[in-house]
Amino acid sequence: MSDPDPTPRLSAAEQAYLLAIRSTPEDGRLTAAGLGRRLKVSPQAAGEMLRRLSPMGLVDQDDHRNLRLTTLGQELADGIYRRHALAEWLLIDVIGVGWAEAD
Repeated sequence: MSDPDPTPRLSAAEQAYLLAIRSTPEDGRLTAAGLGRRLKVSPQAAGEMLRRLSPMGLVDQDDHRNLRLTTLGQELADGIYRRHALAEWLLIDVIGVGWAEAD
């Protein structure tokens, strides 16, 4: 029997990084240092995570060191975003938890 989810298992931190890169506007630029500031981690921590995500084929850097998600990285980030949105909807609209608690 095959695994129903063929995507790689990502840690919570890896997912957070993908979502942070995903939320960058199309025409915006995001460097490792900027990503670190956004996630409130050191530039070294951001660089280390990018060194983990890059060989997985999820993140690329251009000649100016701007980050972008690869096609696979974008697909995974979109899936993570959808699951988070669905969970928030369930908590807020179905169960009745407040928005701040659900977030």
